[in-house]
Amino acid sequence: MKIRMGFVSNSSSSSFIVINNKDGYAKLIPNDGYDGYEIGCCGKTQFGWENQISRDIDSRVNFAAMQARYAEHRSKHFSALGREDSDYLRFVEKLKGCESWYPMLLEVLKENSDITSIKDRISLYDRDEDKTGYQDIEGFIDHQSCASEGSNIEIFRDKQTLKDFIFGINSYIQTGNDNE
Repeated sequence: MKIRMGFVSNSSSSSFIVINNKDGYAKLIPNDGYDGYEIGCCGKTQFGWENQISRDIDSRVNFAAMQARYAEHRSKHFSALGREDSDYLRFVEKLKGCESWYPMLLEVLKENSDITSIKDRISLYDRDEDKTGYQDIEGFIDHQSCASEGSNIEIFRDKQTLKDFIFGINSYIQTGNDNE
């Protein structure tokens, strides 16, 4: 399967994801010294304007975790607004069910690896829900490329698509900008 979705372009950024399991699956390696995995400890956590392709599995895990958290935050915020205009309702429909995306990510990681415990160390700037101080690695996805704007959320279509994005050897995240 090869899916190219979520192309975004405006005056500041352009990005897309490629989901491709054609050549098989990568292995997620525990990174806490035991059998656990800490999201954000390895791979890229900043997905901004730079022209870059992120192919490693850890970056894809980080991207998916941040997308799920951004979407849930935005959905809660929009639900509280109670607006009725068609653009707003269309956007809310895109994020429908997003509260299940993060738990789905954790399930996919555990079902397809030897990982037994998962901790999320990424802080999403002012969206950091964990006030314990444990989330100490700064994470960011450019606003035009992230789930809070409805972009690159296709990875959460179902568990198989999420598995193909995270573990697919040829899956990747392309970031960039059109200012150059």
